[in-house]
Amino acid sequence: MDAKTGKIIWGYEGSTVHVHGQAMIGDFTDEYPGIECYAGEAKGGDKFFLYNAQGERLSDKNLWGLSPRAVWWDADDQKEIYHQGNIIEYDGSEVMKIEGKLLIVADSKKICLMQNHLYRMSVADATMGYYNSPQVGFK
Repeated sequence: MDAKTGKIIWGYEGSTVHVHGQAMIGDFTDEYPGIECYAGEAKGGDKFFLYNAQGERLSDKNLWGLSPRAVWWDADDQKEIYHQGNIIEYDGSEVMKIEGKLLIVADSKKICLMQNHLYRMSVADATMGYYNSPQVGFK
């Protein structure tokens, strides 16, 4: 949706049963410019949706279930996917399984995320009881 005009830019044209509220967005691959958007139906539905920022449907497969999380993991510009205790790359390759606490030192750094207004507001929203992954206003 165009934030200025309210015009719908792209969307799913078919009918859906119930698109799950825990969708995921993030820049997972440099194959497409901008962020990718992933969601799936729940409560009797069986459709899944993966779109790029231009509105092209990239997949209709159940790639990461209904509640994956977008995370920065390996210090590159693309996010990885956290799903059922695993860190997964966009291409499906597993980076690692999370077991207990761990410390990973990165060779590049991002600014303090709490300095980013969008991220800070997302964290504040998440603390109100209905969690969705915070996003930032930069790549």
